Amino acid sequence: ANFHLPKTQSDLLKLKKTALHDLTAELKAAVLNNRPQAVFMGNIYAEAVLRPEAERWFAQSLSQTLADYDYTVIMAYPYMEKQGANARTWLRNLADSAGVNDPQVNKKVIFKLQKYDWQAKQAIGERELSAQIKVLQDCGVKNIAVYPESTRY
Repeated sequence: ANFHLPKTQSDLLKLKKTALHDLTAELKAAVLNNRPQAVFMGNIYAEAVLRPEAERWFAQSLSQTLADYDYTVIMAYPYMEKQGANARTWLRNLADSAGVNDPQVNKKVIFKLQKYDWQAKQAIGERELSAQIKVLQDCGVKNIAVYPESTRY
């Protein structure tokens, strides 16, 4: 084998991203061989969208996820990101950072809101969840999902 250990953090990041991209392509090809109508979605952390330097931590970038998958699912979890008090502003910034004003991006991006606050161990109120959905709609977001479906734990 012609494998070399990465010498720098940049080399390591490139190696991780290449490995993830190649694995994704291999898995997609295997699935499409049996299910040609299959649709692929890739999750991405909100921090990877909001802060380009977070790519180093997650080996994720919005542009690569958009290229690799039919849909990109942004984990728009304000409470997980300790932004509960600023949830609506945080969601506006996330929508802007994701580039939803670009119709090609907007049709491929799904904003997945959290219905449960795992740290507080309680459901997000329906009024607050509805307000968050409205914020995203006002930003022009086309695709919104909610997770988890059930809040019974």
